[in-house]
Amino acid sequence: MFNFSYLLNSFTESDDGDDILFANFNNDDTCVVVAAKKGFRVYKAFEFKPHPEVTCGGCQFICQLFSTSLFALVGRGDTSDNSPRKLRLYNTRTKAIECELNFTDAVLNVKMTKQRMIVVLPDRIHIFDVSNNMQMLHCLDTPQNMKGICDFNLFKGQHLLVFPTSLKAGKVMVFDVFNLRVRCGISAHDSPVQCLKFNPDGTLLATASIRGTIIRISSVETGERLYQFRRGRLASTIVSMSFSKTDKIIAVSSENNTCHLFSFACEQTQQNILDSGQPQKKRRKPSVKEMISDTITGSLPSAVKETFEPEVSFSTIKVHAPGGRVGEILCTGFHPNGEYLICTRSGVLYRYNVLNGEDVQIVDEQSLKSVTNEVVNAKYFNPEDNKEDEQN
Repeated sequence: MFNFSYLLNSFTESDDGDDILFANFNNDDTCVVVAAKKGFRVYKAFEFKPHPEVTCGGCQFICQLFSTSLFALVGRGDTSDNSPRKLRLYNTRTKAIECELNFTDAVLNVKMTKQRMIVVLPDRIHIFDVSNNMQMLHCLDTPQNMKGICDFNLFKGQHLLVFPTSLKAGKVMVFDVFNLRVRCGISAHDSPVQCLKFNPDGTLLATASIRGTIIRISSVETGERLYQFRRGRLASTIVSMSFSKTDKIIAVSSENNTCHLFSFACEQTQQNILDSGQPQKKRRKPSVKEMISDTITGSLPSAVKETFEPEVSFSTIKVHAPGGRVGEILCTGFHPNGEYLICTRSGVLYRYNVLNGEDVQIVDEQSLKSVTNEVVNAKYFNPEDNKEDEQN
């Protein structure tokens, strides 16, 4: 891997009084929005381009609607008008607040399409009709969810939401927010869920528990467990998971500043899912040593048996962090061109090329602290991209 330490020093060791407080990719990972103390900035991920900073007060959460000029903003509470219990829809083209929604609890997460908006509170989820004057359609009561854990997927008009349903086990519910009905329930882990992610077409769901050692992929249609991978042997908080839009690859990042990439191009048999998480290309007669090992591990609890599974990631990325601090990775995503994107707390956007599902190579890195004063029409997309969003 290339060593860009000379560039990293210029990005991470300077103190310009504008620390990155939050970062998030838009629906299709073509733009990244960065929250700062005075407002937020938007950058095109590919053919990197910063846009003028929007001054609206410190934001603890921002959600951009695809590549449009509409943003959902949740304040940090630095002023009475910037409350974390208030959600504002801000249009950067008109520089106006289109709508304000007030809640009794802090807003922890927001997901949005052109037809539905999901607002996650500590113990409930509100579903709004964006196309009908923000009418509230439904409210889901949930177990305590102080991290706002959920994911939302739009594919060919299908709107799917997934969220945890237990504080003791890794159980989740998939909910159709367009037709307002339950799609399925999935028991993914023995421990509570830490991170959830749909694949691009909403047919698969990746899950990670609070242990963060095992990643599982299940069928949304049947709830059946299809793939299982080992991220590591020591517990770690999973920060984000991302599916490639061009290959059968999932990337998993953790608070210890590592990203593991796994391939699920080959189908796993049910036995392989339990045994290793990596499909065997050809069955062979097991040795005496292997039969003894299988006998021993087969009688152990699943939490213990999983420690015998091998590492299966085809590549691991270690992200630079000033002073070796943890929690450097803020968010990750896969650009439609197949590049893997990593956004860090220090204000660096990394782009990696995934080489045939076998390795990764760094392509570029840019500072997310750069600002332009250029007056633009608040458009972050190509006309072709916008047409595609309309079709979704």
